[in-house]
Amino acid sequence: MLRRAGLRVHPAHSNLGARTLMDSGTFLYGTPAEVARGLVEYDRAGVDEVVLNLAGVGVEHGSAAAADLREILAAFHADQG
Repeated sequence: MLRRAGLRVHPAHSNLGARTLMDSGTFLYGTPAEVARGLVEYDRAGVDEVVLNLAGVGVEHGSAAAADLREILAAFHADQG
């Protein structure tokens, strides 16, 4: 899927692949507001399925991950209205 989209990723070069995913916007990161803006752009582009994985935030910051998720979803829905 990623290669068909024009992204050059290969499991043998995971660092380069990760950078490619981040630079291309395939992987969203940042503040909850920045992630929500990215989701709005995905929606406008016709993306109909995403995975919100806040496991890293949960490991580092505990329950703050739940607060971030609520903020992301609220901002996304506000931009849809």
